[in-house]
Amino acid sequence: MIELNEKIRNYIANEYPKAEFAGGVSAAELKNGVEAVYESNQNETVSRIRARAFAYVLQNAGLCVSESDYFADKIDHGDLLRNLRVRFVKHTDEILTAEDDSYFPDRESSAFFSGLDFGHTTPDWERLFSLGFAGILREAQARLAACPREQKPFFEDVVCVYSAVVDLLKRYIKLLRADGGENCLRLAKNLESLAKNPPQTLYEVLELTLLYYNLENNLECQYVRTLGKADQLWKPYYENDLKNGWREEELDALISAFFLRLHAMNLVANIPLCLGGLDKHGNRAYSDFSFKIVKIYSALNIFSPKIHIKYDGELPEDFLEFICRDIIRGNSSYLFIGDETVRKSLLKYGYAKNEVYDYEVIGCYEPYPARIELTSTCNGIISLPKNLELALNDGFDPVTKRQIGPHTGKPATLCSFESLFSAYKHQLANSCERAIKYIKLFYSKEKRKRVKK
Repeated sequence: MIELNEKIRNYIANEYPKAEFAGGVSAAELKNGVEAVYESNQNETVSRIRARAFAYVLQNAGLCVSESDYFADKIDHGDLLRNLRVRFVKHTDEILTAEDDSYFPDRESSAFFSGLDFGHTTPDWERLFSLGFAGILREAQARLAACPREQKPFFEDVVCVYSAVVDLLKRYIKLLRADGGENCLRLAKNLESLAKNPPQTLYEVLELTLLYYNLENNLECQYVRTLGKADQLWKPYYENDLKNGWREEELDALISAFFLRLHAMNLVANIPLCLGGLDKHGNRAYSDFSFKIVKIYSALNIFSPKIHIKYDGELPEDFLEFICRDIIRGNSSYLFIGDETVRKSLLKYGYAKNEVYDYEVIGCYEPYPARIELTSTCNGIISLPKNLELALNDGFDPVTKRQIGPHTGKPATLCSFESLFSAYKHQLANSCERAIKYIKLFYSKEKRKRVKK
C-alpha cells in the first residue's frame, strides 16, 4: 500500500539529498568520458556535442533507487554538462566581442544586460504527457526519416537524447528489480510502462514529471520554471485512477511525496505550478481538485514548490480564505495572477483569444501563450535606476567613465520633470536597442559558427 509514512518522509527529507549511487562508472571515468565526447566532436555544433554528452551521462552515470522511496530521478551527473556550458558561453562572448568590441564595456556599465538565458524554460507538459518519452522518440525517428536534409541534424540530436532517456529508464528498472522490495517492484512496473507508452496513471505522470525536471533542470542546467497547470493536467489521471481501484489516500500520499521531493532538492528558485484560470476552450479550470492540491500542499508546511493562482474574481471564497489563512500562518509561497488583466494584455500584443485562454505562468510571474513563444525572460535586462543616472549625466557613466548613452542634455538644462523624463526615456530606449542588438547579433552569427576549443 502507498502511504506517506515516517520512513518515506525521513528518506525524502534527509537521505534523498545524500543519495548513494550504484550501477555506473566512477566520477573520474564519467568526467573523462564527457571530455572525450567534447574532444572528438570539435567540428560539430553545440547542439550535437551537448546531445552526445547528455546521452553519455545517462548511459553511464550512477543511479539511486531505494525501497524507502516512490520515485526514481536521482543521477550522479557531477555537474559535467554545466561545466560544458561554461565553455560554450565563453565562446558566445568571443563571438560578440569579435563583432563589436564595445560589447563588454557597455555591459559592464549595468545599464543593460544582454546574453543567453538558461533560467526560463518549460516543456509543453500536455504534449509530454500525451506522448511520453517513448512517443517523442518514435515521432522524432519518423520525422528524421522524412525531413529535408537541412533538418536532419536537429532530429538526429533529438533521437540521440530521447534514446538515452529510454535507456536510462531501463537502467533504473534493472536496479529496482535487483532490489526486489515492494516499492521498488511497483516503481519498476511504472518505468516499464513509461519506457514504451505515455503515462497512464497519476503515479506515472508524477514520475515522468520528476525525471524530466531533474534531467533538464539539474543535469542539463536549462532551468525549468513551471510544472504547468497542475489541476488541469493531473485531474483526468486522478479521477481515472479512482475509477480503477486506487484509494484517494494513496493518490494524495503520492502528491505529497512529489511535493516533498521538490522541496528536498533545495532549488535556487522555487519551481512553481499553476491553478485556476481558464482551459484552452475558455471554460473555468478551477475544480474541487484545485482545492485538494492546495490542502495537500498546505499540510506539508513547505515553501517549494510555489503555487500561482490565476484570479479573476470568481474563485470560491472558501478556497481564497484557505490560501489567505495559509499565508497568515507563514506559508507564503503563493502568487496571485490577475487572470483577466493578463489575457487583455496578451490580446493587445496581437494574440488570438483562443491562444490566451490557457496561457502559462513561468518563472516568478511571467505570463506567455502556451506553445507559441519561448520566454527567455532574462535574455535582456534593463536597469531603470542606472538609466536614470545616465539621464542625469548626459549619457555619461560616472562608474566606468565612458559615454554609454546618447547625449540627452547636461543636468543644468533639465529644468523640469518633463525634460528629465524625456531624457530618461531616451536612455532607456538606447539601452533596450543595445540589448536587442547583441541578442540578434549572437543568434545570427551562431547559426554560421562551429564550436572551437
